[in-house]
Amino acid sequence: MIIGAGIEAIELIDSLCRSEGMAVTGVVDRNLNAPGIKSAKETNTPTGTDYKQFLNLKPLDLIINLTGSDAVQKELLEMKPKDAEIIGRKGIGLLKVLAESMASEGEAKYQSVFKNMSGGVAYHKILTDKDGKPVDYIFLEVNRAFEKLIGFEREKVITKRVTQILPWVKDTMFDWVNFYGKVASTGKEIKFEQYLKNMDRWYAVSAFSPKKGYFITIYNDITELKKAESSLRKAYDTLKKTQDQLIRTEKMELVGKLASGVAHEVKNPLAILLQGTDYLSKKINSQDEDIGFVLNSMNDAIKRASNIIKDLTDFSRVSNMQISPEDLTAAVDNSLLLVENDIKKRNISVIREFDMQIPKVELDVNRMKQVFINLFMNAMQAMPNGGQLKISTYEKKDEKGQNKVVVEIADTGSGIPEDVLGNIFDPFFTTKDIGEGTGLGLSIVRNIIEGHNGNIKIENRTDRSGVRATIEFKSRNL
Repeated sequence: MIIGAGIEAIELIDSLCRSEGMAVTGVVDRNLNAPGIKSAKETNTPTGTDYKQFLNLKPLDLIINLTGSDAVQKELLEMKPKDAEIIGRKGIGLLKVLAESMASEGEAKYQSVFKNMSGGVAYHKILTDKDGKPVDYIFLEVNRAFEKLIGFEREKVITKRVTQILPWVKDTMFDWVNFYGKVASTGKEIKFEQYLKNMDRWYAVSAFSPKKGYFITIYNDITELKKAESSLRKAYDTLKKTQDQLIRTEKMELVGKLASGVAHEVKNPLAILLQGTDYLSKKINSQDEDIGFVLNSMNDAIKRASNIIKDLTDFSRVSNMQISPEDLTAAVDNSLLLVENDIKKRNISVIREFDMQIPKVELDVNRMKQVFINLFMNAMQAMPNGGQLKISTYEKKDEKGQNKVVVEIADTGSGIPEDVLGNIFDPFFTTKDIGEGTGLGLSIVRNIIEGHNGNIKIENRTDRSGVRATIEFKSRNL
């Protein structure tokens, strides 16, 4: 406890408050406006006008009498706690030296820990306008890790505004000044993750306020953790994709076996029926139109069933292909010629954007014509009242830097409902009316393309209504 709060008490209070293991129980003076009283209030040290109110506080080990009054000294000797010591002005010098020594030792320990922390630490003060609104903040102290983090030495940072040291703060969409201003005013600790582009590193940031108007930020590097999370996410996505591929492959193999069996079982009876209708057509010489109509209808139905059987056979025998270097653009153009009449009937305009310089691709050209015709027919059926069919061929590099030859087929039809878009490659899946398709078309298409080590993506266009099919093959220039 300190009794007497003149000017000489200020330095003593400061030394004692900064030293480890020492605390000022109270500062007493009859004048509550005394310099020492004001200094004590700034450090939240209890003050009063009567020293007796502090005598029974524990622990009270030392009473410092700065009044110079013998009467006060005599009274203290009579009333002081048993284990408390009393010193007057003569002992102040020694006490100051002791306090300063302890403060310096504590400060050295603090500075050593602070400077060598692995995380970046910075102590800031918020700057406000006349209305108390945060407008900037200054650096009061930073450690070595924080110096590396921002790329500036401590001497160039201390007392500088953040907008001077890090001018990009003003141009970011996030208002960092107001954000930290709230931290400094509320005292609530906030934790978040931040990516620093200039360092290409991720940090876990903790911000809190030790007292109003000030805040501390602590940055801990979590880049490796983020990389591990990213790798784990990619591994999961790859595993999920592989699992889906295995399921689809098993399903395709099962359907392929089923298709092959059905095709062989049905093909011969259909051939016999077709021969029968042809025989009856030649033998029956009747003027009855109904008989001729029935025979023609039977003949058409048998041929339609034969086409379905052909699709099933194609579906189960995709691997039996004749591969050779082919001009992909020529294959696309020739396929267009085969559906030219249907295109004209439906009032559809065709836009060709062909790159005639793309390298050849390893193809079974007849199989690929089947693919293109199937996709053209799907596009035309989506545009019953006319529209635009755009076909493009070009070469590009994929995300791994590999050369790919690409065919794009885009229509301006009604598009594919989002709830069925994920099922369009499933065997026997179709949105067409009965008699308009088998549901095997896109299954065969993808099977053929994957047999060429290519891939196909079908999606709704974002620029307008309609669908875009994108087919990619490896370039022979690899």
